[in-house]
Amino acid sequence: MKTPWQLITEEVRMFIEDRRTRLKNTARRIKWFAVPVFLVACGGSYEIHKHWINPHLTPLQRFYFGQYWDSSYKSYLPNTTSEYTILARTITDPDTKMEMTLPVTDAQVEVILGDEGRLLWDTNHLLDAVFEATIKTKDGVDDKSLVWLQQSCYLDAEAYKFFRNSIYDNRTIPRIWCPAWIGAIVIFGVGMIAIAAGDQIVQRVRRPMQ
Repeated sequence: MKTPWQLITEEVRMFIEDRRTRLKNTARRIKWFAVPVFLVACGGSYEIHKHWINPHLTPLQRFYFGQYWDSSYKSYLPNTTSEYTILARTITDPDTKMEMTLPVTDAQVEVILGDEGRLLWDTNHLLDAVFEATIKTKDGVDDKSLVWLQQSCYLDAEAYKFFRNSIYDNRTIPRIWCPAWIGAIVIFGVGMIAIAAGDQIVQRVRRPMQ
């Protein structure tokens, strides 16, 4: 004859085994929903980038974003070079009296916007139809003219360092995309929880019928 303790232990074991079996069956049923939920989460992260992250970037940051992305992972490769388009200012070297170009930082330029907040088109094609907004250096920044250094070769590690330090205020790509990552995780988690809850409701409805 089993003791009360043995009976309780057996009941607990059977309960745990039953819950484990149900959990495995639930996971087996809902795993096929993980892919569409993941795609929805990715779409949600894109919308967050489009409607939240992108509007909070300056025009120059938006222009450089693709190059910043490329340089961020290429910078881990040893001594690799790539072509970049960099906005620079032409100045006169006070020592040699020769003209020289220096990349401009995001804090040194401003973009002229229209009345409705839209970018004005530059009739002189300053940005060569890539980002044709009217750009000028801020007051106090020494320059003779602005010029785009197109398809210039730079070390990827140096280009990444320039973008990160001078354009994006030391913010890395993961940090910039933090709202998108968090949004995608929340969407995926809520979606899977909702599917699991719906599956449990369906199983409870079916159980009495069986």
